Amino acid sequence: MPTVQQNVTSDATIFGTVTQNLLSDATIQLITTQTVESDSIVLVEFTETIFSDAQITKNEPDLKLFASTAPTVEVGIESNPLVFTGVIAGEEFQHPDNPFQLFNDKGGGFESVDARDIQFRILSLELIDELQGASTGAASQTFTVAFPPVLDDDVLYPLIVRVGGIVYTRVDNLAGFGSTDEIYTFSFASGLLSFGDGVTGKIPPATQNITVTYSPNVKDFGSEVASQDWFGVQSSGIISNPVIVDLERQTSDTDTTVTVSHTPLIAVVGVFLNSDPNRLGTNFFTSGTFDGISGEITLGTALPSATEDVLIDYEYEIEDDAETTFSLIGQEIVHLFENPIPSNNAKLLNLSITPPTSASPSGILNIRFRIRVSFKG
Repeated sequence: MPTVQQNVTSDATIFGTVTQNLLSDATIQLITTQTVESDSIVLVEFTETIFSDAQITKNEPDLKLFASTAPTVEVGIESNPLVFTGVIAGEEFQHPDNPFQLFNDKGGGFESVDARDIQFRILSLELIDELQGASTGAASQTFTVAFPPVLDDDVLYPLIVRVGGIVYTRVDNLAGFGSTDEIYTFSFASGLLSFGDGVTGKIPPATQNITVTYSPNVKDFGSEVASQDWFGVQSSGIISNPVIVDLERQTSDTDTTVTVSHTPLIAVVGVFLNSDPNRLGTNFFTSGTFDGISGEITLGTALPSATEDVLIDYEYEIEDDAETTFSLIGQEIVHLFENPIPSNNAKLLNLSITPPTSASPSGILNIRFRIRVSFKG
């Protein structure tokens, strides 16, 4: 039985991967060597697709387990976070677009839960720096962030809109402002960003990059779940496998090769210089080729130098062999998950993942996970 064991002495986010043969169980163990108070938070997130009929079991009777499967994205880069699915230790952000969350505790209920039973959007409060694109110089330009709704909290998670590095000011309405006022309006519900028309509100100068720093809001459907039949929820949608990536920023490997962040790579639209965000200049990929497994792109036209700052438009495939389905129920409520854990030193959190009965006998399943622990008291 493959096992990953982590020791935790303070607040922590733990990243790891369990590789298991599909004929056996995988175990993830978390040992806390600090006293865990009754209101401590433990959130376990599985970031690799788990087959739809797999079982996740908590082997610790006093712990409420909150487990989810979802893509993730990196923080601190200048690309649209929608494109990322890998887990990088220390640079990880939970993707709030199509995750589903598995509760195995409903009113003191079940010890395991079927992965297709219910869908949640999970807690994710880190700030994203998201490149929206470059201004065209047109009046009344609009952009939409990747992960609405957006958390409205000016103190802890402020919304910051920059045009060419200049911070613009959010207003409720553009009316009454002048042609040079650097302002915008923003819908926290839809994520829609709107600029002025040059009469009321300044038009962002052409070619200037527009970035938005924000935090996705929380989707938690706990109150709705309480009124649902736990095993009666039907799957109603399929997570889309292909992902289109626009303007991923990379440094070229050589003057004729560049590698994207995510594979398997299934199509390349173009490779452009970062100084050409509107893609008006040379498409260096034209007549080029790519390796779908490694993600390396061989360019049709050589770059000006071996270490060019480039933008890449491409498409890759999310690993989702089971075409996991989910059902969305409930309502939007901002909520922190507080899990009662009796105070105890060296507390052991032990999770077992049992492969589905439909799994191939010779298959190998990589399960990436994140465990967040917040000690209180």
